[in-house]
Amino acid sequence: MQNLYEGIILKYVDYKDNDKILTIFTKNGLQSLIAKGVKTGKRANLLDTGNLISYDIVKTKGLPILTTVILKNSFAEDKPQYSFYILFLLEVILKIQREGEDESLMYYILLYCLQNLSGNSNLYLSLFLVKVLYYEGVFIDLYSCLVCGKEFNENSNIIVSSEGVTHLSCSNLKEKNINNDTIKLLRYLLNFDIRKNKFNFSIDDLIIKESLFYLISFTENFFSSSIKSKEYITV
Repeated sequence: MQNLYEGIILKYVDYKDNDKILTIFTKNGLQSLIAKGVKTGKRANLLDTGNLISYDIVKTKGLPILTTVILKNSFAEDKPQYSFYILFLLEVILKIQREGEDESLMYYILLYCLQNLSGNSNLYLSLFLVKVLYYEGVFIDLYSCLVCGKEFNENSNIIVSSEGVTHLSCSNLKEKNINNDTIKLLRYLLNFDIRKNKFNFSIDDLIIKESLFYLISFTENFFSSSIKSKEYITV
């Protein structure tokens, strides 16, 4: 049997009368290719945004042309109630990924979160953003103050901004204290190993939402642009 590529469709644009140009995220980064005659017919639904597919291509002087395609998972169709969360994950990936680079770790993180979206969707988005920031070299120090360098303890009054985590007394910002349980959750997510672990504990929904709110702020500050699909996420 031929060795097929595997990837997640991040987006597509219409091309000519009945073709699409696909952007697919693979273990080797982004790949762009042309899918011919797919706006109608049996293959139309196979190439929806968010689908996990196996596929083969024919290389040309221009973009490769899609030939074989096998649908492995249609996340948006299987979990329609989480379609906005899926769009959020895909939008972030599109912001950070580049063509032709080894992205196997980020690929597995995305796949893990897509497969596990559930009633705790905000928790998986938080995990995803923590891993994205760490992967991109943005280390959020959750153990000591960004300004004075002293370690936090159980009694520390801590605030979080898009810049980092500090003692309340070390900042000029008029922010409310962050819940210590939120800091604990962020630490847990930072050290969470998707190869070994699954979430098997109960976390207060307000703590999860607070964590996600701050992680979105960190991420947008890093990208210097907004994540448009956040408007549809409840935080």
